[in-house]
Amino acid sequence: MYKENLKYIKDKLKDNFDVQYRDIFSKSGLVTIIFSENISDNIFISEYIVKPVMSTNIELSDINTIKTRILQTNNVSETNNLDEALIHILSGDVIILFEFLDGVIYCDAKKTVQRAVDKPLNDPVIKGSQEGFNESLNMNIGLIRKRVRNTMLKIVYFEVGKESNTSVAMAYIEGKAEGSLINMIKDKISNLEVQFILDTNYIEEELKCKGTELDTIGYTEKPDIVVSRLFEGRVAVLVDGCPTAITAPCFFIEYFQAPDDYYLNKNVVDVLRIFRIISFLVTITLPAFYVALFTHHFSLIPPTFVFKISEARAGVPFPTIVEVIIILFFFELSREAGKRLPSNIGQPLSIVSALILGDAAIGAGLASQGTIIIMGVYAITSYINPKLLTVTPIWSMINVIMSGLFGLHGFYIFFIVVIAHIGSLDSCGYKYFWPFGTIHSYGVRHKDYLTRGRLGNISDSIFRRKEK
Repeated sequence: MYKENLKYIKDKLKDNFDVQYRDIFSKSGLVTIIFSENISDNIFISEYIVKPVMSTNIELSDINTIKTRILQTNNVSETNNLDEALIHILSGDVIILFEFLDGVIYCDAKKTVQRAVDKPLNDPVIKGSQEGFNESLNMNIGLIRKRVRNTMLKIVYFEVGKESNTSVAMAYIEGKAEGSLINMIKDKISNLEVQFILDTNYIEEELKCKGTELDTIGYTEKPDIVVSRLFEGRVAVLVDGCPTAITAPCFFIEYFQAPDDYYLNKNVVDVLRIFRIISFLVTITLPAFYVALFTHHFSLIPPTFVFKISEARAGVPFPTIVEVIIILFFFELSREAGKRLPSNIGQPLSIVSALILGDAAIGAGLASQGTIIIMGVYAITSYINPKLLTVTPIWSMINVIMSGLFGLHGFYIFFIVVIAHIGSLDSCGYKYFWPFGTIHSYGVRHKDYLTRGRLGNISDSIFRRKEK
């Protein structure tokens, strides 16, 4: 059995230079230790596995004796499945084969190589916790457990990916999260048929509402945000190798909530949230409204502005709609280029390039000053809600085209369609547009949306429970 097992493992792991096979002659006979030197802790293996096996005077008569009296490690288990043993080797564990015994022992000996806990890149805060997730699943779970010293916090582990066998963790607080929500997400993860998984987006695509460009699943790099959502009754999912956690359900109103809203003065936060909502509306409507007025409804513009704008537009060869679309296209192009460059030069480059292009367009007579001002306001307001940057350019472009073709009628139609679209979405069975457009609360408490509630009032589950 020993020779057959060793041959099977060597055949499966051939051409892997980092897999090591070490033979040890114990008092009872030959022992073979197999591990991957790049992801296993060599010092730990030598000190707590090799040395005890070589130096023991105890007869290695059975597997249980070796597990309980010889090996000096916390996690020691036995398996008779060689394919399972292979996965443990490739995960950083140590496999031990015995010439004189049947069965295989595996020990946890993973090397801890990880990025230090640092500030989150995509969730910066003025005040509050500066810790962010990294690529280590165990470290990320530790950051959550550090904040929730409660037996009701449950962490469920999965292995996802037929070929990658990636570790995935689902976190929730028992008694806060709805059982139907927990079971639905468990089933989605368990039944995920993929060859490999590298990021939480693989799971997000299974959970999110199809046919929309909006994110119907929340995401964050901050453990304190994950913890607050767990206490609200939501479920979080983390993937080994990914510094982002996803949470469900998620609501549209959360686009206008910032990570540090719960660390700042409540009155200040209420004003800032209104600013964010107004900025979003300006971003998707201002260019389109400008096009509608100057293409179909010139009579609605005050006479003083008509003269000035007509003078500024003199010599511009394009109609207003084409002018706005061209500038919108080049602005988004410069912003996309800035994203792909290192952060220290990407943002300045996108701003400088926009300024240069705008000035050059006015100087060459290809765009009017009014159009450049409108697009400048669009650019500023679009940055206020960064998580909506994947949506606002698309919606703004569609609104501009609708307004250019049909005037204010197209403008209104666009608004109705957008509201109807958002209202039709759901997030894991809960209305995405909550609390707006719903006849009743759908089992969700109204506590924290347009304005922030008192911290003492919003720290409970957001889901209503039926009275027994």
